[in-house]
Amino acid sequence: MSQSAIFTNVRFDILANMYDRRDQKNRVAVTQEEIAVDLGLCRATVNRTLNELKSHSFIVTDQNRVGRYIVTKRGRKIVELIRMVDVYVPDELDEEVDYDI
Repeated sequence: MSQSAIFTNVRFDILANMYDRRDQKNRVAVTQEEIAVDLGLCRATVNRTLNELKSHSFIVTDQNRVGRYIVTKRGRKIVELIRMVDVYVPDELDEEVDYDI
């Protein structure tokens, strides 16, 4: 598990899943069931989250194809930025923490 994974949530997990599946034109051909199975979620959670991602313009529905989405520039940027956190998290954070401070 990446170090930043503990700070992310289901919205990021679904968006990142779609980001990883996108083609060169940022289109994603995936069903809600496929996302649910990949991430161990129920389809209702995926459906609700996709609607949230659409309402915040991270993804849009491809009007030309049923069951296809487009990851927007905003959606791509947020995935890339959150994933960059892992590059900058120092290894010292993996060491034992002294809670008697």
